[in-house]
Amino acid sequence: MTEDQVNTRRSADHAIIEITNRLDRGDERFSILEEDLRQNTEATKRIAENTAGLVKLTSELEAGTRFLCRLAMAVRFVLKDIVEPFWKPSLIVFLVIYFATEHRFPAMIVSLMKMIGE
Repeated sequence: MTEDQVNTRRSADHAIIEITNRLDRGDERFSILEEDLRQNTEATKRIAENTAGLVKLTSELEAGTRFLCRLAMAVRFVLKDIVEPFWKPSLIVFLVIYFATEHRFPAMIVSLMKMIGE
């Protein structure tokens, strides 16, 4: 072997060793990233398990709120469209009959009139 061949061989060996070292460092960095990714995945799974209860609670609250809104709409309908047209005339009829039989207004009405008048 000539000296040029020996030098070429040494530089090739040196290049192979350098490439091998770089690959080893890359493997070490990849192992660290792999461990970090595993820890991140475990944390994400724990968060998903913890938030599952919140998601269920939120959906139940949504259903409860929807029920209360529908109940409020029903009560509003009954009061506005059924009771309201009849309570004023009914009160007037009641007061006329009460005054005709008792010759005075009910004490509650008298107190209310005093409060309004003051």
